[in-house]
Amino acid sequence: MEAHPTDGWDVSGDSQPFMLKQPVSNAEKLAAAKVFAAKTGLNSPIAIDSIENKAARLYAGMPDRLLILDPNGIVELLQKPGPFDYLPADLREHLQRLPVVTPSR
Repeated sequence: MEAHPTDGWDVSGDSQPFMLKQPVSNAEKLAAAKVFAAKTGLNSPIAIDSIENKAARLYAGMPDRLLILDPNGIVELLQKPGPFDYLPADLREHLQRLPVVTPSR
């Protein structure tokens, strides 16, 4: 699922489970993530970038980037930008080596 705000890209033809305006603060981004989790039934942790998009700039997330964070938020694996430079086999191998961690809430 990809997020496009109602006051951003025109997604009127797309079937979106919920529609929200572009957040203008970290609090609004967090609220939008909570709406997303509630409406989709997602019950796993969600990472939210700052309103300044610091993580997106730091990890060069455009157009797409696959990475694995450890439970402390440290990057364990950072692949090249995708979609053409993804290495799914490397990602899968790394994930299979990780211990199962139960998130604390």
